[in-house]
Amino acid sequence: MWYRHILSLGLLTLLAWTAHAQEERKYIREGNKYYKEQNYDMAADAYKKAREKNPVSAAARFNEADVLYNQKKFDEAASGFQSLAQESGLNPSERAQCFHNAGNALMQQKKWKESIQAYKQALLSNPNDPDTKYNLAYAQAMLKKEQEQQQQKNDNKDQDNKQDQKDKQDQDKQDQKDKQDQQNQQDKQDQKDKQDKDGQKNDKDKKDPQQGDQDGKENQKDKENQQKAQQGQGKEGKISKADAQRILDALQKDENALQKEKQKNQKARVVVIDKDW
Repeated sequence: MWYRHILSLGLLTLLAWTAHAQEERKYIREGNKYYKEQNYDMAADAYKKAREKNPVSAAARFNEADVLYNQKKFDEAASGFQSLAQESGLNPSERAQCFHNAGNALMQQKKWKESIQAYKQALLSNPNDPDTKYNLAYAQAMLKKEQEQQQQKNDNKDQDNKQDQKDKQDQDKQDQKDKQDQQNQQDKQDQKDKQDKDGQKNDKDKKDPQQGDQDGKENQKDKENQQKAQQGQGKEGKISKADAQRILDALQKDENALQKEKQKNQKARVVVIDKDW
């Protein structure tokens, strides 16, 4: 087993043979009895009474811390053992026991570094204690394992971050490629639509060769008819000089007759003026 509890029965030798000492010893023995029966509440109460008789009782303080350990109050137990280990009245063996049990309480909390320091302090007072050596090696192994696990966790986290970054870069590249492919496809479709539209326009503009010949013939015929009509109008409107002179003479003769008739009408006009005589 990697931890060891030490009962404080050996510490009873520190008690002086006085009346208070006798009462203190009685409560300590009573507490030890309850402790062996695993009645830790009654044991703690007995050790408390012993300390009331002697506030600096090393035996009562040690055993009380041991009760806290068995009640799984490891933080309070470690504090009790470490506090007692600083007392100057302890011999090396007693000090080693305090540090050893403090190391156990710290190791129960997986405080590997603190427990290692406690075991080293215990070995300074009792270098040959095999249990302390074993517990020290165990705590060191657990610390190393924890550090390796933490390092592995950090490495995995870094690897995950790198993988996430790579996945993101790959996704960005794929998105860019898809976007470019889509654009290329759209450009091809637009080009095809334009070519189809241009082809339809060219087909519309083109004429059937036979229809073109027929239209050309009709246009040529219309042009010839127009020229003939213009030539006919020219011939009908042209007169000789003699005919023109006769027409002018006739017009002059008519004009002279018209003037004479006009003068005649003017002479025959009578103006009548009525007077009031």
